[in-house]
Amino acid sequence: MKVKLTESFRIRIMLYTCISLLAAVLVDMAVLLFCIRSRILVSDYGLNEKINLHAHSSNYMINNQIHASTKSMLGESDIFYRIFGVGIKVQLIIVLIILALIIFLMVFFLLTHRVMAYMMNILQGACTMADGDFSHRIDVRYHDEFSSIADSINRMADTVEAMKQKEQEAEETKNELITNVAHDLRTPLTSIIGYIDIVNNMPDLSEKQRSEYLKITWEKARKLEKLINELFSFTKISYGGMPMRMEKIDVIKLLEQEADELYPTFKENELECLLETDADSCMIMADGEQLVRVFDNLLGNAIKYGRYGKMIRIRTLTENTQIQIQIVNYGSVIPAENLPFLFEKFYKVDASRQPSSEGTGLGLAIAKSIVESHGGSISVRSSFEGTVFEVVLPTAGAYQNGVVA
Repeated sequence: MKVKLTESFRIRIMLYTCISLLAAVLVDMAVLLFCIRSRILVSDYGLNEKINLHAHSSNYMINNQIHASTKSMLGESDIFYRIFGVGIKVQLIIVLIILALIIFLMVFFLLTHRVMAYMMNILQGACTMADGDFSHRIDVRYHDEFSSIADSINRMADTVEAMKQKEQEAEETKNELITNVAHDLRTPLTSIIGYIDIVNNMPDLSEKQRSEYLKITWEKARKLEKLINELFSFTKISYGGMPMRMEKIDVIKLLEQEADELYPTFKENELECLLETDADSCMIMADGEQLVRVFDNLLGNAIKYGRYGKMIRIRTLTENTQIQIQIVNYGSVIPAENLPFLFEKFYKVDASRQPSSEGTGLGLAIAKSIVESHGGSISVRSSFEGTVFEVVLPTAGAYQNGVVA
């Protein structure tokens, strides 16, 4: 592409040069023709020859006229010679050369004026961007090589501006993460320190109270551990530090195992879990450990927010190249205006479906990142018929050479 643009520019310059030279030559020829027709180039030798010829002529009147004309021309030539020191022919040659140069420069300037003005516009735009104003854009006016240069500079500015935007977002995320970490870790840590202090400094506590306080401390410690794990996971996923160990997994069996492991939790919250699968088996390419985290999070949310609905459904819909997994709870409806933000980092919802300070708000953001890293998608919808989290994953048959077809 660069070679073609360079050759095109060279051809244009050569064309402008040829046109300018042709204009200069035509003007010089016109001036020369005018001088010849005006008898300015009649030399002294030529005039004397004409005098001699006409002296032998029988027409005395014509001879006198030519002689008078010759004297006039010679007289004019002598005047030019005395002033400039050269003959009229040399003078004419010098004038023609100067005139040709002037015409060449004028025509060449007129032909290249637009190009030079556009080059200055590109240069000014580039200088503006170099000063840090990457919002500035150069007009792409034509379809030539300079327009390609302008477009390339604009695209470079777009890239730099996008990088600056990402850097700014990363800085904001970092500050937000620090703020949320400080708040979320401080709450359970304060409780742990407080209850341990009570147990240590109050020896007259009954065994029942001591046991209760230790239980609360243990629960807070587990919550603290969960928060830290979520923060580490989010950091690894955000910066590509979480390795993927892809292998064939039967997702139906994985869902059955998840439902069995969470049975005590369902029973504790007086919930019934129904697993409704349309196939006995469905193989997918996935990292089993990460996929378990996705369904742990979705089922944990379903238990937390759907405990008053008395039931949780796990449904599957298997197709040739993908499987849809729906986790449905019948708790309170999530307002429509909150749905687009559920998978954003640090967005938190409590049992009343309003923002809350409980948890890090990273669970659904982590789930979304894991699902998308598997080539799938995750979505949510909520109505009086239930709140449905739907995960779509490609089946093993959809992969070709390790890539989703």
